[in-house]
Amino acid sequence: MSRYTPGTWKVGSGGGTVVSDAPVPERHMDARDLEYYGGELIAESIANPSDARLIAKAPQLLAMVRKLYVEATENRGFWQSTTAIEVRTLLAELHGNNLPLDDRKENRAAWIDR
Repeated sequence: MSRYTPGTWKVGSGGGTVVSDAPVPERHMDARDLEYYGGELIAESIANPSDARLIAKAPQLLAMVRKLYVEATENRGFWQSTTAIEVRTLLAELHGNNLPLDDRKENRAAWIDR
C-alpha cells in the first residue's frame, strides 16, 4: 500500500473537493488548477459536505488511531488521556461541533451513535 498524500487536507474552494497543501505525486496541477481547487486535488465530485469534511480529516483520524493504540497498550485510561481529548475535539469538528466535549458517561453514547 502506498503512503497517502502528505500535508494538511481541507475541503477545497468549491466545497465538493478535498485538497492538500502538499504536492500530490501522481498528479501535476498548474497554477490555474491550484487556484481553482484551493490546493492540490485529492478528491472531487463530493456531493455531501459531511463526506468532504470526513475525507479531509482522514490523515488526522489515522494519526489519532495510531496514538490511541499506543496509549491502550501502555494501559493508560482512555478518557483521561491527551489523545482522547484530541479525538473528542476532532470528532466534534467533523460533526459541526454538535457533540459534547466532556467525558461524562451519559455523553459517551452521543459519540457511539454518530
